[in-house]
Amino acid sequence: MHETLRAEAPLIPGARRLRLGVTIACHSIVDFFAFMIMPLLSVIEGRLDLTPSQGATLIAIQPLIAGAAQPITAWFTDRHDTRMPGVLGMALTVVAISLIGYAETYTQLLVIYGIGCLGIGAFHPVAVACVGELGNHRRSLAVSTFFVAGMIGGATGSYVAPAIVAEWGLKSLAYLILPGLIGAFLLLIAIRPVAHRTHDAHETHAALPQAERRLRWFAVWVLFGGAALRSAVHAATVLLIVRWSEAVVLERAEGNTLTGELEGKASLIAGPMNAALVVGMALGGFTIGSTIRPRFERRTLIIFPMVGAIPIALFPRLDVILPAGAPLQAIAFPVALLMGVAFAGLIPTGVSLAQRTLPHRTSLVSGLMLGGSWAAGAWGPDFAQSITTASGLRAAFDATAGVLALSGILMLLLPRGLGEPPSRLDGR
Repeated sequence: MHETLRAEAPLIPGARRLRLGVTIACHSIVDFFAFMIMPLLSVIEGRLDLTPSQGATLIAIQPLIAGAAQPITAWFTDRHDTRMPGVLGMALTVVAISLIGYAETYTQLLVIYGIGCLGIGAFHPVAVACVGELGNHRRSLAVSTFFVAGMIGGATGSYVAPAIVAEWGLKSLAYLILPGLIGAFLLLIAIRPVAHRTHDAHETHAALPQAERRLRWFAVWVLFGGAALRSAVHAATVLLIVRWSEAVVLERAEGNTLTGELEGKASLIAGPMNAALVVGMALGGFTIGSTIRPRFERRTLIIFPMVGAIPIALFPRLDVILPAGAPLQAIAFPVALLMGVAFAGLIPTGVSLAQRTLPHRTSLVSGLMLGGSWAAGAWGPDFAQSITTASGLRAAFDATAGVLALSGILMLLLPRGLGEPPSRLDGR
């Protein structure tokens, strides 16, 4: 009875805005930590004497573990109407990832980072479901803002973490624990009274014809498939940026082996490039998510990935296209930004569309579209590394671009009228 009353009681507008703002800000904090490992990969590989395959596995751990945790967390929170997994997840993220510098072996690193990834997975479905509820009739805008906040945090982490490590070493990241835990406490206060969904969502869905209910579930699984392919592209691109940065450093040093000094230089290139990816993700996600109207969502999901494959295929060829002496990194940054737009610009659109398609399962579909797709796309780094080893960086970028284009082709299976009033939904 208490839970029902809590779900039905409206929050006053001022409190709603404050809770929304805190939840969105906490997404920035979580993604700050979530994105720190990527640009530090060369440093970590050198410190623990890891192979490139072990490095690729490390990158794959986050989408795999965090992704698998999200649908499970979403099911649990939908069933029990509790927000605590999100708060505990944020705390785990902050503590575990801040302690990666204390890992002395690859196994210890995997355990510590795995715990942090588990926390990342527990946070996201709870937070995005609460944001959708707090956004009310501006759900798409609220989810887009939530997404952008995460990307801002991720971009900041990509820039700041290499600088911190270069100055004070990997163990200095532990000083970030206290401010992160303060954020987790504020999240607890902000989301505890917020319902995941409107109280009549189950009844509304049950009143639909059985054929339409089945069609809606089918549409969500199609959306999930496209999101999974785009997540694989994201994970692959992150690794390829690191390998590209290493190649740039080796070429400039006219060497064949990465030393400790060159590993640090590679991370200082990879950091800004990964930050460019994140900035592109934020710009694309907010622009598309907040402006595309329901009647255009399907065609955007189809066409956009096909066009977005172009900058991914172009990136490793910049040194050939540019005239001699041109600043490679200055040109690579905006191209990397476009790559981020290409594979992540549709994330808020997909989440919002899935939430509207199955409003009685907002946490579950949020978990599928975010974490579930991350887990299903965890093969991306190993895919990219294997092609890089066998055929070189350009071939790996080309194959990754092809996967992105394939995600757009898959969206042709979406029923027309999805996300619009029920009478408009059909399979034509």
